Amino acid sequence: FFFSSRRRHTRFLPVSWARRCVQETEVIPNGILVFFPSYTLLNKCYDIWTKENIIAKIQSFKTVVKEPKHNNLYQEAIKTFAQNSKQRGAVLLAVCKGRSSEGIDFTDDMARAVFMIGIPFPSVQDRKIELKKQYLEENMRFNNTSNCKLNGTDWYLLQAIRATNQAIGRVIRHINDYGVILLCDVRFNQSNQITQLPSWITQHMQKFSSFNEVQTSLE
Repeated sequence: FFFSSRRRHTRFLPVSWARRCVQETEVIPNGILVFFPSYTLLNKCYDIWTKENIIAKIQSFKTVVKEPKHNNLYQEAIKTFAQNSKQRGAVLLAVCKGRSSEGIDFTDDMARAVFMIGIPFPSVQDRKIELKKQYLEENMRFNNTSNCKLNGTDWYLLQAIRATNQAIGRVIRHINDYGVILLCDVRFNQSNQITQLPSWITQHMQKFSSFNEVQTSLE
């Protein structure tokens, strides 16, 4: 699959992907973290999955918790997820660069899997991001020295990779911890994406061409 801001309005994409992933969420025990690039995509998928009864299907065997955007609701949501992850199991739908992806330790049964939905590139509509890229490109062009090693494109990619590494790092929190990381975007096959991932991931990375292969591997 290819999740991006340009394709977030395509209804088929999140529905077809989610229906196939229901089986994976049932096989994986305890807690599961699902990270989206933005609240916009998270809310879009959640609304569609609710209408298509996908959320209800998952709720039949695991508790589904959606990360709230407002801080005053966050602690209660995480408490619900933590309690259920150790009992009937739970799925937390969260956002990269949010509190769940950077500030919480999901140790042991709280996270036996992390799903990365897309790649969390900064918003191209953010004026600050646009200006930063332009500055780095011009700095590289006019000051082509050893001190100018990062152009705008490389910096933009680096922000996404850092956010990805923060999120997928939630699943392994100590030496005896374990879990599975599912990178659900075809762009993770690109060499410039893979080489930026931690070696403890790339050394054990497997590529699958179908959901049936994923299902067999998890079982």
